[in-house]
Amino acid sequence: MSDDKKWEDIREAGRAGFVLRYGVLAWGVTTGLLFTMIRVLEEGADANVPLTLATSLLLFPLGGILWGHTMWWFCEKLRHRRIGS
Repeated sequence: MSDDKKWEDIREAGRAGFVLRYGVLAWGVTTGLLFTMIRVLEEGADANVPLTLATSLLLFPLGGILWGHTMWWFCEKLRHRRIGS
């Protein structure tokens, strides 16, 4: 599947779906979990896992909203360049 066709399929689902799927879930939750694991590995027994996990799973998905909107804007800009409008 070409990149243009893939983007058109994603685009049909809408911006909100894109931001939720790729920004909040894919980027935000994944990054929050990885951040928590890194903190636990760094701090060992001193890590406050429940607090770190809760904070990470709140803040990183919020950041994912911004990331998702930014990526949508960037992909739309690339699409407009390709189709010449």
